[in-house]
Amino acid sequence: MNAGMFAALGSVFALTTCVWVASVRARDASLVDRFWGPGFALAAWTWIAAAGSWHPRALLIASLVTLWGVRLGWHIARRNARHG
Repeated sequence: MNAGMFAALGSVFALTTCVWVASVRARDASLVDRFWGPGFALAAWTWIAAAGSWHPRALLIASLVTLWGVRLGWHIARRNARHG
């Protein structure tokens, strides 16, 4: 395993831990669902930054992962907003 992988794992762990704490305080487990997709985007960009791999192909993949992650997070947030 390389430094990029450990950095991505650490960033996602930190994000999910913070969101989990917020969801426990708010008594709303659906908060965690909203950050599932964006967590993949965070992992992709953290991996690239830590590895120092700014190759156009890596940037394209991270950008596509970001689009998908933001879309997924937005979709889940909208869907859960209707269900109290």
